[in-house]
Amino acid sequence: MTTLGTTWLQEIVYLIHSDMDLDTATTKHLDERWSYIEFVYPGIKAMAAMPSPRLIKSHLPYTLLPDSVHEKKPKVNI
Repeated sequence: MTTLGTTWLQEIVYLIHSDMDLDTATTKHLDERWSYIEFVYPGIKAMAAMPSPRLIKSHLPYTLLPDSVHEKKPKVNI
């Protein structure tokens, strides 16, 4: 059940973030729209090159996220 709730939340946030871009939401896989910060692909450099604001997810505890997260204070859902 948690997975379904997480997926649902990611889809809702993506649609709000993209101003209801249903074309991309239905043609581009969720993993292409949301990257895991701890995964090798696409990588931190690729994520940094994404236009801001970015949608990034993580299974890391807040304390283990990069220092920039603590310094810049982005929106984080814990």
